[in-house]
Amino acid sequence: MSFTSNNRNEAVKIYLITKNDSFIRDWNPRLILDDNNEPTIKSLLDKTNLSTYIPEQKVLEKLNRDIGYYKKGMDRPALWLNNDENYSELLNKAIKFNQNSEFRDKYVASIIKIQDTESPRIFIGVKVEKRNKLNSINADNMEYNEQLNIKLRNILSNHGVSIGALTNLEKRMGIHGVTDFNVAKTSAEGLVELIRLANGIHGEKALPEEFAHFIIEAMGDNPLINRLVNNIHSNNLIREIIGDDYDTYNTLYEGDNAKLAKEAAGKLLAKHLLNNE
Repeated sequence: MSFTSNNRNEAVKIYLITKNDSFIRDWNPRLILDDNNEPTIKSLLDKTNLSTYIPEQKVLEKLNRDIGYYKKGMDRPALWLNNDENYSELLNKAIKFNQNSEFRDKYVASIIKIQDTESPRIFIGVKVEKRNKLNSINADNMEYNEQLNIKLRNILSNHGVSIGALTNLEKRMGIHGVTDFNVAKTSAEGLVELIRLANGIHGEKALPEEFAHFIIEAMGDNPLINRLVNNIHSNNLIREIIGDDYDTYNTLYEGDNAKLAKEAAGKLLAKHLLNNE
């Protein structure tokens, strides 16, 4: 009944149609049946004219209520604070939908940013949308990126490196991650804090790049790293590689081209880490 927005009359009409002898004889062999030998809503929508009674808008509404996009009992989005714990919970919901939902061939669950209407704060949420080329790629990469970040955190921890929070200045500059060997400090667990990340969605996306910077710095005066950095610098590729964030990093590094070239090198290595092939 939930697919009909709790319209009992519509729900009863659909149920009676599916229990009709001629319908069972002609249609059930073409449909997917559940454990109770009843046609699933998905197969009815795919194979019959059920969309006359349940348009796509209602399907999306039902899927989004199930996944937690809406605040319970309301028609407005649930606002989740953008922190690591909430991001992880929403990510697991999205991955579960994209892997197991019977609707996953037509719809995709993603983590989204939500602008609060009553303040300048930005929250996060999980939302189901109609599948397209872009969100299909993001969905395919979602689990890979999560597993990659888990592996990267384990590698860092095994090498005595922990992850801390950004400074207030870094937050104001809009930076999502920093690898800093100059201001290293020891965490409560006895690990050395060399990487600082933003909370939640931005920090998770920044981790592969900051891991790449850690590798570059940890390798020190390595010929391969030096060649990569020198090639980026000498061929004037810094701005092209860093892209829209160039001005931010140029300010952060006070125009130091050597540091900017290393930043660009880290972005290239991160891109390779994220290349799910």
